[in-house]
This record gives sequence, C-alpha cells and structure tokens, in this order.
Amino acid sequence: MQYYLISFIITIVIFIIIQYFEYTRISNENMNDDDYNYNEPYSLFTTNNCLLFMIIYIVCTIIAYYVYSANIDFSFLLANKNNNPNTSATTGGDDNNNDIDPKILSKINDNFSVGFEPFNSDNDSSDSCSE
Repeated sequence: MQYYLISFIITIVIFIIIQYFEYTRISNENMNDDDYNYNEPYSLFTTNNCLLFMIIYIVCTIIAYYVYSANIDFSFLLANKNNNPNTSATTGGDDNNNDIDPKILSKINDNFSVGFEPFNSDNDSSDSCSE
C-alpha cells in the first residue's frame, strides 16, 4: 500500500514540472505574439491536465507496484565503496546452477508439437489431403 503514496508524490512532482514548462511556453508565446488582443490564459484545471495527471498517476502506480513487489534492495546506493581494487563489487558466487542437463532432457518421453499446423476443415484426424 506504500506504493500508492510514493506514486502520488512522484506524480505531483512530474505534473508540477510539466506544468511549469507549459506555463513558461504559453507566457513566452504571449510575449512574442504580435496580436496583443488575444492572450491565451493559463488554466491549471482543464480536462487535458486532469487526464494527464491520471495517466501519470496510473503509470507511476504500476511502476511503483512492480518495484515495491520485487523487493529490490537499494542499500547498495548508500553503502561505502571499498577502495581495494582487488575485491569485486558483486557478492559471492551464485550457487544456483541454471544449466540444462541434456541427459535428463533425453529421458523425457513427451512428444512436443513444435511446428505450425494449418486449420484442417475435414473432420479427419490425419494431416494428409483426402481426395
């Protein structure tokens, strides 16, 4: 549930930055415009801004959920780095061996359908063409 608050704070920061640049763009266009009779007013509460805020919030919530559920340890960013160049930055060796043993795979008797089989409109179970 913490990711909702985190994503809301990130959304507010991103939205403020976008609106600041939008405000400066509109004010610069109004200053450089030859027609001073028409000045486009800046409005914060428009439909486009509300939709932008909701889209940013949804995307930030999804990203924050995945980061929060992955249990990523960010303490490595704060840890002091060792000045000894002989030590590696990675932690110890990986004990999990993810190599596939072909001897075990050869003992599997299941038949795998690997190819593409087109739709057969006949009710035959054979793949050959019937005449």
